[in-house]
Amino acid sequence: MKAPKQTISAQRIQDAINYRIWDIGNGVLYDLCSRYPDHTNADAVSAKCWLIGRSYAASVERYMKKRRREEEFFPDVVAPQLQRSNLDARLGAMPAGKGNFLQWQDQVVDVHGELVQTLSGVLRSEARSFASKYLHFHRPRLFPIYDSRAVAAVRRLSPDMRFVSQIETKPADSEYRDFCSRVAWILEEIKRKHGESLLPRQVDNLFLRLAS
Repeated sequence: MKAPKQTISAQRIQDAINYRIWDIGNGVLYDLCSRYPDHTNADAVSAKCWLIGRSYAASVERYMKKRRREEEFFPDVVAPQLQRSNLDARLGAMPAGKGNFLQWQDQVVDVHGELVQTLSGVLRSEARSFASKYLHFHRPRLFPIYDSRAVAAVRRLSPDMRFVSQIETKPADSEYRDFCSRVAWILEEIKRKHGESLLPRQVDNLFLRLAS
């Protein structure tokens, strides 16, 4: 197996576990999604999409197919699109507050792909990054966060995809599947070499500190 470009030291792992700078801000978003876990309330859906997108540089309103005011776009376009989807049933079948990504990786990739496909009906560009972040705040133990920074880090910390076991599912978004396959490889290596089991937030901390 071809080795990754960079190895992960025990110190980097502990730094990722102990990183707390954004805990208060992230806690607001976790609490919001915990208080409004489903998609029955259009105002709550609008708030979740707006705040998560803006906080994490993944604003979906930049990609609306038809220009309209933001205060109309979320409640009149995005919220109904999510309410018509199967998202509540899919999330409802996944544990809240328990489980881990490695146990649920197939479902994680499938649900993410479905959300990207759902949003494609109202957006002119794929919402891959937004979907990963939105789902992460609903199931923080299960969904890894995807963005350009995370992609750059995962490529440095894992071998080429030819040497990584690919998650065995055929989602709507194969790029997120490949990303998650590499995240799974990294998590298994960390567990094998250092005995630590990282959560998606800690993995994101690892990627963030690597990029800084």
